Amino acid sequence: MDILFRRMPEFGCTPDVVSCSTLLKGLCNEKRVEEALELLHMMADDGDGSCTPDVVTYSTVINGLFGEGQVEKAYNLFLKMLDGGISPNVVTYNTIIDGLCKTQAVDRAEGVLQQMIDKGVKLNIWTYTCLIHGYLSAGQWKKVVRRLEEMYTCGLHPDVVTYGLLLDYLCKNGKCSEARKIFDSMIRKGIKPNVTIYAFLFTGMLLTNGISPDHYIFNIVFCAYARKAMIDETMHIFSKMRQHGLSPDVVNYGTLIDAFYKLGRVDDAVLKFNEMVNEGVTPNIVVFSSLVYGLCTVDRWEKAEELIFEMWDQGVRPNVVFFTTIMCNLCKEGRVMEAQSVIDFMERVAVRPDVISYTTLIGGHCLAGRTDEAAKLLDVMLSVGLKPDILCYDTLLHGYCKAGKIDNAYCLFREMLRKGVTPGAVTYSTILQDWEIF
Repeated sequence: MDILFRRMPEFGCTPDVVSCSTLLKGLCNEKRVEEALELLHMMADDGDGSCTPDVVTYSTVINGLFGEGQVEKAYNLFLKMLDGGISPNVVTYNTIIDGLCKTQAVDRAEGVLQQMIDKGVKLNIWTYTCLIHGYLSAGQWKKVVRRLEEMYTCGLHPDVVTYGLLLDYLCKNGKCSEARKIFDSMIRKGIKPNVTIYAFLFTGMLLTNGISPDHYIFNIVFCAYARKAMIDETMHIFSKMRQHGLSPDVVNYGTLIDAFYKLGRVDDAVLKFNEMVNEGVTPNIVVFSSLVYGLCTVDRWEKAEELIFEMWDQGVRPNVVFFTTIMCNLCKEGRVMEAQSVIDFMERVAVRPDVISYTTLIGGHCLAGRTDEAAKLLDVMLSVGLKPDILCYDTLLHGYCKAGKIDNAYCLFREMLRKGVTPGAVTYSTILQDWEIF
């Protein structure tokens, strides 16, 4: 961190509070909160005053500490901020109240709230929502009611998040008639329910009426959460299934693995895959596909290759579309050599690449500036009995033009005509945009 500060001036950059705040936020987002804290201390010790921490920088690191479960460190930093004469704003106070309530330290949160009021900082809807969450976690329903009444008195009204907390608590405690009244009130006030609220009501009503949710019902809620990338809620439903005596099936596991992969949490996806196999649930092509795609995106092709062989051993036969999709993802990320290895692997497992497979790889080589390698693939295609189509030629033609290889592009254009491939609108558009000799 010290090196960063010393070297920024070498590149004509003078560290200021804005650049430092950006770096702090990035460190906290990457779960590197200790480094963020170190940077904050360096800012405070900076002699020229250009990077003096302000309310935003302190709030960022406080939030990061709470996010890592370091409650006391976060609260002590808040006190240090006060000692330094920096006045917290509503965001800072809400961050502290939320962090304390999530650890069920509701009494301390109320103390911070009182301090907030004494300092004349106006409470907002998020302040009340954080407190209500804390009260509900502690089972203090009467305090919830009082805070709701206080909100209305202040001219504030619950939003969809607040309503979600209330409905979740009521449904979990078997008070579905009360939950329905709150839901109806929400609708009357023009607040649009989200998938979370419908899920709470749906499962709550079923349980109240003595109906035990089955796999189909859980899957509806489960998939809704996963599509919204609400992974914590998805995991909650996953646990709920077991509580109701239901073992997650291949659809449940597949949905969860896919959600993890799309969030970039590939290690978590692998853990769930292993758990699935250990429980005797046989993966299908959908599960394998999600995991293989995920492994390829984080440059773990060897593990992906192992998984494909495992698919083969279990009688799951990936087709050409499966492999071409992997190649497409790799090429988009500029990892054309890995994409090339997919073609080689396909031949080893007797899956014949098609024209689209080769066109995808040609496009990848062109993006990487490897037009010579891309051109060789045309010969390879012909040698295995595949005829390049207009898309294939257009891809290579565009690659030549972008690389400034006009002579190669001209020869390719003549070859297209000689082979009886009729140029299309894309072909002529490429020529008009990039071909300077026309």
